[in-house]
Amino acid sequence: MTAGVSTAAGAKLFIGTTALVGATDTFVEVGEITGIPEFGRVYNEVKYSPLNSRGVQKFKGSFDDGSVSVPLGKDLTDDGQAALVVALDVDADYNFKVVDNDDVPPVSFTGVSMTAASPGVVTATAHGLAPNTSIVFPTGTTGLPTGVTAGTTYYVKAVLTADTFTISTTPGGTALVTTGSPTGTYSLSTVPQGSTQVFKAKVMSHTTKRDNSDSVIMSTVLLSIKSGSIVETAHLP
Repeated sequence: MTAGVSTAAGAKLFIGTTALVGATDTFVEVGEITGIPEFGRVYNEVKYSPLNSRGVQKFKGSFDDGSVSVPLGKDLTDDGQAALVVALDVDADYNFKVVDNDDVPPVSFTGVSMTAASPGVVTATAHGLAPNTSIVFPTGTTGLPTGVTAGTTYYVKAVLTADTFTISTTPGGTALVTTGSPTGTYSLSTVPQGSTQVFKAKVMSHTTKRDNSDSVIMSTVLLSIKSGSIVETAHLP
């Protein structure tokens, strides 16, 4: 992982479903977003003024993860925008995801092997990969154990040693069981991911404005974020 800041250009907003677990939900991108304004946790300040010291003491009270008002060029043929319209008349929280354009170049490994076991174990010397890092065996790779497909994205499930780890088909999913008779060694590479924020929110409003003949028809969608639901992940190599 590399340090540094990134521009907002290329950031994307996605809407999922009302599924309980947001990280493994299926998302669709909301098109024509022109900005994602500031949102995040804010604590209420609690003040206490004891007579004897005369100094105002300050404490952190309840917190609110806020709301975000997202402007976008109106296009109801866009699948993500259509999903927002449906969500407007649903009382439940929907899963949302913001993905930044700050991913880094992939990391590649050679001389990789994998066992047929329950679960299958990948050996890649000094891999340095963290759980939930996405990886792929390049298309055309042969000799893989049954249950692993070349060109499909998998995720590091558990890091067993500095050289070994298990994989899953979804982030945080169950470790993959492999069978068959794997042969030879392979190459694999990470699949870069931008920083993400996954959260639950209710779609509270969906308004339209038409300023003048030289402007684009715009919509504004207000998302009221469920406090405690924001999960932020830094970019992965």
